[in-house]
Amino acid sequence: GEYDKATEYVYQALQLFEKIPDVKGVGNCYQTLGSIHRQRDDFEKSKEFYGKAIEVYQKINNEKDMAGTLNSLGVLHISFYKFD
Repeated sequence: GEYDKATEYVYQALQLFEKIPDVKGVGNCYQTLGSIHRQRDDFEKSKEFYGKAIEVYQKINNEKDMAGTLNSLGVLHISFYKFD
């Protein structure tokens, strides 16, 4: 469906960002893939891609995007774990 198409586009962008190279763009693609997998209720894949995005942002000292991704990771955990 549409998630598959979105994932395909993001992977195409990821390949281009890696080729250029544009490290921030790579991180943004990982962030987007994490969001796509969150929407598909795939906790592990989402967590994996958010983790990759955070690693990229740390390498280039991009605290703004790292903070946004950490926030997304928090939302992911809230979505999949029930708190009392």
